[in-house]
Amino acid sequence: NLDVIKVADYVIDMGPEGGHRGGLVVAKGSPEDIVKSKESITGKYLKEELNRRSKIMHWLLCFYSHPTFKKTLSKQTKLYFLNSLVFKIIK
Repeated sequence: NLDVIKVADYVIDMGPEGGHRGGLVVAKGSPEDIVKSKESITGKYLKEELNRRSKIMHWLLCFYSHPTFKKTLSKQTKLYFLNSLVFKIIK
């Protein structure tokens, strides 16, 4: 489950396949370490997930710090917008 793996402190990725072709440690460490491993199939999919999350966070920080956002939108609108983005990040 990538939602669990991406927030883990430490991951041990077993593989490279299941059954008699598995059972070896192909990667271990933080989620970012798993992404760097060329042997990790999990790392391939985790990289896509972390990149998506990173792009959303970058966009959120840029938008939130923009002067127009700070001055023209009501507090309620800002909170609604931020909550919807945070929900997309953790989903």
